[in-house]
Amino acid sequence: MHIKKEYPSIARYSILQHPYRRKGVSKFIGSENYLAIGTGHTLLKRNAIIDVGGFPDLKAKEDVDLTYRIVKAGYVLVHVEDCEVYHLHATTFRGFMKKYERDINAGLDGNKGDDRGSSSAISFLVSNSFIYPTGLALYGIIKDRDLAWFWHPLVCSAKLAIVARSFFEA
Repeated sequence: MHIKKEYPSIARYSILQHPYRRKGVSKFIGSENYLAIGTGHTLLKRNAIIDVGGFPDLKAKEDVDLTYRIVKAGYVLVHVEDCEVYHLHATTFRGFMKKYERDINAGLDGNKGDDRGSSSAISFLVSNSFIYPTGLALYGIIKDRDLAWFWHPLVCSAKLAIVARSFFEA
């Protein structure tokens, strides 16, 4: 994966921390090994989209819902290595967190207990507390040789604040 150094650091962080990079992606993706895959970098057959009822009317992550339904319907997605895709990422911390907050408010943060790779509340708290993200940031800086990983503890702390606020407002 090529990440241009002239991208703003928050945009580079957005790419570096993406689940596809961390977990790795198998060549063939079906319902048994599904990751939350969006459509901003995906080619889908028209009949697969039609077969599952098209894009849902959701406030966020409608593309992830669509690919989830496609693989649940028996289709297989094929991951192509070294395929370059241009994708717009937030260029400010505020923009990055605004997208995350929109996902939380839509109830699609991936921590709701569905079978799309969700995690428990304890796992969410541990993975977004300050010590663990700081360790991951240091590891990322060394591995990727990119200081954009310094965003990780700040982003994790902000995610905790957003989740806490949405919890207490409910």
